[in-house]
Order: sequence, then C-alpha cells, then structure tokens
Amino acid sequence: MRWFLKKVLFYTLIWGFIYSAALGGVVLYFGRGLPSLEQLERFRPKLATLIYDADGKVLQELAEERRVAVLLDQIPEDFVHAVLAVEDRDFYNHNGLNFLAIIRATLVNLSAGRIVQGASTITQQLARNLFLSMKISFSRKIKEALTAIRIERTYTKEEILEMYANQVYFGHGAWGVQAAAQTYFDKDAWDLTLEECALLVGLLKSPSRYSPILHPDLALRRRNSVLDKMADFGVLSKERAEEVKARPLGLHTASEKIGEAPYFVEYVRQYLVEKYGSKLVYKGGLRVYTTLDRTLQSLSEEFLLEKLRELQANSPYPDSLPVQGALVALNTHTGHILAMVGGRDFRESQFNRAVQALRQPGSAFKPVIYAAAIDNGWRTIDTLLDVPITLPMPDGTLWRPENYDRTFLGPITLREALKKSRNLATVRLLMDIRPETVIPYVRQMGIISPLRPVYSMALGTNEMTLLELTAAYCTFPNRGIWVEPIAVLRVEDREGRVLEEREYGGKREALSPETAAVMVSLLQSVMEPGGTGYGARKWYGFTRPAGGKTGTTGNFADAWFVGFTPQLAAGVWVGYDEKLSLGPRKAGAAVALPVWAKFMKTAHDTLGLPVADFPVPPTVVRLDLCAETLKIATPYCPKVIHEIFVPGTEPADTCELHCPLPGRRSVPSRRGRLEF
Repeated sequence: MRWFLKKVLFYTLIWGFIYSAALGGVVLYFGRGLPSLEQLERFRPKLATLIYDADGKVLQELAEERRVAVLLDQIPEDFVHAVLAVEDRDFYNHNGLNFLAIIRATLVNLSAGRIVQGASTITQQLARNLFLSMKISFSRKIKEALTAIRIERTYTKEEILEMYANQVYFGHGAWGVQAAAQTYFDKDAWDLTLEECALLVGLLKSPSRYSPILHPDLALRRRNSVLDKMADFGVLSKERAEEVKARPLGLHTASEKIGEAPYFVEYVRQYLVEKYGSKLVYKGGLRVYTTLDRTLQSLSEEFLLEKLRELQANSPYPDSLPVQGALVALNTHTGHILAMVGGRDFRESQFNRAVQALRQPGSAFKPVIYAAAIDNGWRTIDTLLDVPITLPMPDGTLWRPENYDRTFLGPITLREALKKSRNLATVRLLMDIRPETVIPYVRQMGIISPLRPVYSMALGTNEMTLLELTAAYCTFPNRGIWVEPIAVLRVEDREGRVLEEREYGGKREALSPETAAVMVSLLQSVMEPGGTGYGARKWYGFTRPAGGKTGTTGNFADAWFVGFTPQLAAGVWVGYDEKLSLGPRKAGAAVALPVWAKFMKTAHDTLGLPVADFPVPPTVVRLDLCAETLKIATPYCPKVIHEIFVPGTEPADTCELHCPLPGRRSVPSRRGRLEF
C-alpha cells in the first residue's frame, strides 16, 4: 500500500511538473507583447477635450472618440448594479477569470450547437477594450485571460469598475457612461435614473442592434430584460422592476446641441491645435474655458440669419449664391469674444467670415483716420472742404472720388464730415496728415492685415477682417487701450493642472485717453439725427449712449456697421463671397445696421446691463461754443454747441459776433437771444 501511495505521489509530482512547465510555457509564449504592470499603472485612456462657455457649461467636445471620464462615486449605484447583474455576478469573488462561468458557458454552447452564452468577466472585457485586438482567436482569449489576471493584481475592484464604466462603448460614438448619458438623455451620468441606467447597460451587448434611436422597440425589450436580471440578482425588487418596465424609453438626445456656435468652436479648435498639437487636443482630455456668452451667441445668430433670409428672398441671384454675413461681439474692456457668427450655415461652409474673410470696410474704416488726425492736432471744429477733387495715381490715371449721394456740402467741420460720412472731406483730411502717418495707428489698434498707404484708404479700400476692425473700435471706449480679442480664458490638462490662464488679452496704448474720448464723442454724433447711424435710434429704439459707423463699398458689395457702448462692441458684415452687389441702396445703414441695432438693444436688455455714459478723462477740455463762430460762447450767442478737445487744442477766443453793442445796455434772454 505504501508502495502504491509513493507511486501516486511520484506521478502526481511528475504530472504537476509537466503541467506547471506547460502552463509556464503558455504564459511565457502568450505573455509576450502583453502590457506590463507599469503600462497598466500608467494607463491613460483617450479622453475628449471639453470646451466650456463663459458660464462653465459644456459647449462642445473634441475627440476621436467621444469620451468623458467620471469617478466611480459619480456613477449611480443603479448603473453598477445593472452591470454586475448582466455582465458579471461573481465580480467580487474572482481574480479576473470565472472558471465556473467558463464551464457553464461551454456546456450551454455545446448543447446549443452555437455560442449563446459568454463567460468573460468585467475584467476580461476591460482587458480587451484597453489593450487587445478585437479579432476573435484562441491566442487572443489566452492573452485576454492573462491580462485580466494582471489587472486584478494591479487595481482594486472599485478601480476596475470605474475604468470599465469609462471605457465601454454605448453606440453612436459614445464611449463611457458620461458620454452615453449626454448622448441619449442630455444629462450627466450622476443624474441618470434607474430605467436610464438599465437602458445603457442593455446596450453593451450590441450597441447597434439595441440602439434606442434606431431600434426603439428592441431597446425597450432589452432594457426590461436588464431590469428583470437586476431583480433576479437581488438588487431590485420584482415590484419595482415591473413598475419601471412600464415606463417609456424617455430619450432626450443632445443632437440639437451638435454644432452649437460652430464658427466659434472651430476658431477655438484651431487655436488649440496650433498651440498644443492635435494629439493632445483630440486624446488628452483638456478642459478649455472660453469667453462665449450663450445668450449673446443665440441673439447674434437669430438677428443675422433673419436679415440674410430676407436678403436672399429678394436676391437676383440663385440660391446657389447665398448672401453671407458675419457678426462678432466683444467686451470693450477685456477683449472677450462674447459671440461669433462666421456665416449663414456652418454645414455648407466652414469658412469663418468673421476672422478669415478679408473685405473692404468702406467708410467703417474712417474712424481710424480721424483718430490719427485728432492725435496729430486736428480738432472737431476744424474745417474740411467737401468739394470735388481729382488726384493723380501712381499708374498715371486720375482718381475722382465721389460722395455716396453725389452731392457736395462745401466747407464743413470735421465732426460733420464723419457724422455724415463725407468721402471728399475725408480724402482731404488724409491728404493733410498723409497715409504714412495713419499706418502706425492702424497697427497699434490691432489691424494686421496688409495695407497700402494710398489716398483711397480714406474710403476703406484696404481689406481687413471683421474681428480686426471691431477690436480696433474697442480702443475708443477703452480710453485708448487696444485689447487683443481672446476666446480662451483657461486650459487645464486631464489632471486639472493649468496650462494657460489669462483674464484679458494683450494690451497696449494705441491712442491717448484724450484722443479716445474725442473719438467717442465724434462717433456718438453718427448716431444722432443727420448721422448715418441714426436709424438705430429712429427705427429700432436703441437709445443707450453709443457710437458707431456705417460702411459701404463700391457697387454695394460690402455692408458694414461697427459700434459700441461702454460695455459691448459689435461688428456686422453682410455680402456675397463672390463680391457681387447686394443691390441698389443696399448700404451699411440699410443692411448691417438693423442687425447691429437689434442685437445690441436685445443684448443689453437681456443681460440687464445698466445704462452708462462713456467715461471722460478729467484732462479733456469741454467748452460751450457759439455754433456760428465756433468760438467760446457768450451769454448772447443764439445757438450754443458743446465740444470736446484734447488739452492744448481748445479755442482761446470768445465770440465777438454776439455781444452787447457799445453804449447800449442789453440783457440776454433765457434762450440766449439779445433783446434791446
């Protein structure tokens, strides 16, 4: 008997050695190419970059795979229970492999003559999703099992569940439970209800077959099957399961959010890729906090598209030549881009006309010339001649500029010339200060597009972008400080480390505070009766303190309006990409100004911005002048105007036309008129 036991022990040891050697050989052979423990510990899944609006709400995702990681304690217990009930009931009792489940599945499949039951644990599924090919083969199953064992040795059960919930595919491009919650229910994972959790877990078996979007009936049956399994697993009462099964799918897809503020998002995406590279942007899980105000963005799209549809309905061209437009809104002090529309339909054209289109601004460029003139000693009361002029061009031809209405006003003040947008007077102003003097001011005010120092620049013939010109206008209400327009405030990596952060764009002094204050006053005149921007007051009820300027190019190919209040600046451009005419009389005042006025009025009212006056530096000189002599008014001047001056340029003489006659006693009336 002892001899027999020794023999059994001997052969047991021999076969144990052979089995161990064979198993070791299998592990050694199939273990080649498996992820190391270090790889497992340092595993970093691809994560979507999230772009947030100014209120911290997700605006858009940038990813090769739509995936947003969440912590296990942010995932509802109902979701975890459903996963365990359906995918791995012995999860907490195995070390990565469930041998009883393997044997059970093998017998069931052999009996059925086909594969009807799986045996992969959650850990095996995670191993497959994270590291291995999806190609079905014997070697892959071995590698999957070995990797699962390594994962179990490296991570806790809770960490495995968290990785699993963030890695599995739910269909329609959604990877992970957070992306799935947003895709199917337009909510965050932690807000999922029981029935929603059951629906998502039901998708894991076959996301396309059980898609609630494509196959709602199948999805409903699959969801109810998950609820039954949860009840059978003991994490849900049968009564509760039956109650929830009676509920509809309750889908609320986020499809309507896809493409929200697309031109702005694309502008941000290009910035990120240029600075951080596409790999980090699409796989690194950045958090990007932007300046976009959703309310203003919605208003900008509404009012611009309303006007474009109106113009298209009356267009002499086919719909294949759509009328395009752009609008950009900025915070005048910070440079924050609050709204951006780059065209009528991003799906048809991704070309961003707010930042990429170089167009002639026409008279909307004149304020830059007038600012250079004021900064070089010109005054609002100085006289310009609004009469015909002929200028020789470098090619030997003669240039005869004209006013918009082809009339001439003769001698007018600089204020009247800008208010009424008189081309001939502006050309004469530019002739006096010289184009070469203006160029540095243009650059200081942030316009970097190519410029030609020619006299026709008085009429805005140099091309530039809408964003450039709108940001330049912000210099006026911002006391002469140009602020770089910015869209991104903060960028964080996936760990929450701040990669960049700034509250303002780059700043520099482009104009003296006094010159800026004079320009604000001049541009406020444009909004008064007789000014080209008066329609904003008269027809659209925009009564807040504001300044602005219309712009129209030859043949009505471009229509502009750029303007500002103390808080906001906005620019509007309308035209055809092909630079065709918008039609007779389709000037900036008729086409762009209505969009600007509606947007600015509604924006200020909706945001609850207080009615505010423009701040004026204490160094600025303000005087009451006689309207007739443009000298310091006396109590006897019948009409008085209020003017503003850069210190040192104000008139020193008092009106001599309206004064008491020698030897006579006269008393000024309450209206300032003399009575004898």
